[in-house]
Amino acid sequence: MALGIAFSTKADLGVSPISCVPYVISICPGATWSMGAITFAMHVCFVLAQIALLRRNFRVAQLAQLGVEGAADAIVAAALSAFRKDAAQKPPGKKAAA
Repeated sequence: MALGIAFSTKADLGVSPISCVPYVISICPGATWSMGAITFAMHVCFVLAQIALLRRNFRVAQLAQLGVEGAADAIVAAALSAFRKDAAQKPPGKKAAA
């Protein structure tokens, strides 16, 4: 799933509704966080809201979702950086156009 998010983003096919907020923030001028890092931060906020809503019914085992989310977001960040449009290989001996 994480690779699909990265591939559809880089192919300009669009992003899913859950990924649109991190994507828009990550393409803003001056953005320093990657889409994966912003997605993880957003999901941490979701878990904090879940804790606030469930209060005593929240089980500590539910924090494991952050580990899974962190792994998925790391894959998204790695795939996005591997498939950057500006990182395309140039033929040997050719200089980039100015």
